[in-house]
Amino acid sequence: MVSRMTTVLVAFAFASAMGAVLSAQIPQPPAFVVVPPLPSKVRVANDKSIAASLPAGSLDPALALLGLNPCDYSKSYANGEPSGAIAMVGNPEVDCATWRLSEATDVTVFSGSVTVNESKLPIVAFYDSRDLVPSISRRIVVEVVGGPGMDISPGLNDYLPLLLVERGVLVVRIGYTGTRHGSSFPSPDFDNAASQVRSYVSKVRKLHPQGKVVLLGDSLGGMISAKAAGDLPSATLDGLALILPLVFSANDATQNFKDMFSARNQKPRASEPIRMIKSPHNPWSAGRVATVPGIDLFSGFFPKAARHRNLESYLAKTNGLKKLLAFGEIDGRTGNAGVASIRKNILNIEVIKLERNGHIIEKWVAQQLADSMWDLLLR
Repeated sequence: MVSRMTTVLVAFAFASAMGAVLSAQIPQPPAFVVVPPLPSKVRVANDKSIAASLPAGSLDPALALLGLNPCDYSKSYANGEPSGAIAMVGNPEVDCATWRLSEATDVTVFSGSVTVNESKLPIVAFYDSRDLVPSISRRIVVEVVGGPGMDISPGLNDYLPLLLVERGVLVVRIGYTGTRHGSSFPSPDFDNAASQVRSYVSKVRKLHPQGKVVLLGDSLGGMISAKAAGDLPSATLDGLALILPLVFSANDATQNFKDMFSARNQKPRASEPIRMIKSPHNPWSAGRVATVPGIDLFSGFFPKAARHRNLESYLAKTNGLKKLLAFGEIDGRTGNAGVASIRKNILNIEVIKLERNGHIIEKWVAQQLADSMWDLLLR
């Protein structure tokens, strides 16, 4: 159901985002660049996608279910193809798009935006087009991708969302501040990202007071999700799923990346182009696009006071919440040594080891994760 390029693209995106951690320089404003042409297999959900034909002003039924902004589809097409979330990096005028996967014809992929904390953030949603009637028992998963500098585009890592959709779950990815779609770098984005996730989850809960709302965090998104969950009222979430999460503190993760690259005699990559946004902390015009070569993008994501805090310190505030933590057996990036302490000290958490798995959600792993999330958090 997903592009065969998924594994390669996820690995490349993660390396691009995380690879900048070697520099010890103080983060500096980046030079602005022109966004390169987008590969067609990344621009849409996959290379066989079929665009849905909608007139200007059409409203997708998912809007009411997710609290999204109104759409004008007349702005969303170029050469007959829908503009995916990744196009928002270079084309902020893109409004919304919807299309269906040829390999999963009942699944609709929707890209649009949501306003939280006075910020307009991109989102991508996956849902069964036959299942949009109002329901008091609707199941919604809010996904927080890794990063920093990652994007939320469909076609990059869809195995788990599509498997959840098969079970009647509506999955929505939020493009928090710190993704490619908007960053206030060199100002830290971590606290703002957690606040945006927290506010959006609260909005979803108000729309679905009797449904099930689960927060899903991947990699760095796991730590962001843990912080957001710990600051929410206990009744807001029904569960928290952390998939290959960052267990290290930012300081320890930075040192770990230095050691990894040094051992391999490799140099860090520059980031992918990132859209810089206005904030009280930077002078740049909204919508300027930049790469961040040779700068510690990862370390700069965290405010100084948060760089010593590890995942367990955030999970300590979630003891009343059901949690799932899945770590890769051979994942050398996230700090697996800290998992034993989490298992011992954190209440209401189920920890599973993904055998022979590194820092990529392989297709066979996605099935295991979907089963575990359903049994523990969504059933």
